[in-house]
Amino acid sequence: MQNPDSFRKNICMLMAFGIGLFSFGVASGKEYPMGIDQVKANFFGNDLEGGWEYTASGAPVGYDKGFIIIVGERGKYQVSVQAGAGVYEGRNVTVKKNTIQFVINIDGENVSVSLTASGSTMSGTSSSSQGSYAIKGVKSLSQG
Repeated sequence: MQNPDSFRKNICMLMAFGIGLFSFGVASGKEYPMGIDQVKANFFGNDLEGGWEYTASGAPVGYDKGFIIIVGERGKYQVSVQAGAGVYEGRNVTVKKNTIQFVINIDGENVSVSLTASGSTMSGTSSSSQGSYAIKGVKSLSQG
């Protein structure tokens, strides 16, 4: 068991670190409307950001594999999906922790995508009027 003085010292250091992170954000003019998860993402990155090689089991040929790029800055994320001969920009992008959801339009068809990252792997689904497909991905580019 840790002695009380050591415990108090550790708590004080942790609080000072948290206040320092908050102060740095205020002093640098950054706003963190998403709360502490966004603060951590801005300082330490998150599992979502980077480039992902993906496969979509059972999807039509040309769309069954490709590349996804996810970039985030100050709580706003952009997604580009390269599949077949096209590049599709994500719309209505939302992020909650390590899950990202967005919509892409392929030949007039809206495709909803939901992906969850864990370290260097990603999994999720895509859904459209053509059906739903399981997606798996591996990070091949890290944002740094």
